[in-house]
Amino acid sequence: PDVSAPVHKLRRTTLEILNRLPNNDILKPHAVELLHTAMQVLNNDYEECALITLRIIFDLHKNYRPTLESHVQPFLDFVHSVYGNLQKS
Repeated sequence: PDVSAPVHKLRRTTLEILNRLPNNDILKPHAVELLHTAMQVLNNDYEECALITLRIIFDLHKNYRPTLESHVQPFLDFVHSVYGNLQKS
């Protein structure tokens, strides 16, 4: 993959903007949708974008814990699969 391609730069910049959004009551109604989108990026994108996405996911869970309580399992499943793949290699 060409990480210098305009599409990749746009994706990275968009994720950086999402990461810098203030975690306040204005973002709260969109937290679940943003979390689902972040999980898709985490599962399907390049490492650089995945690292930014991890920061987004951590911030969402930290700031909207009660709202996202029922959405923790997909992230834990992802972490489990990553560690499982590390053991195989």
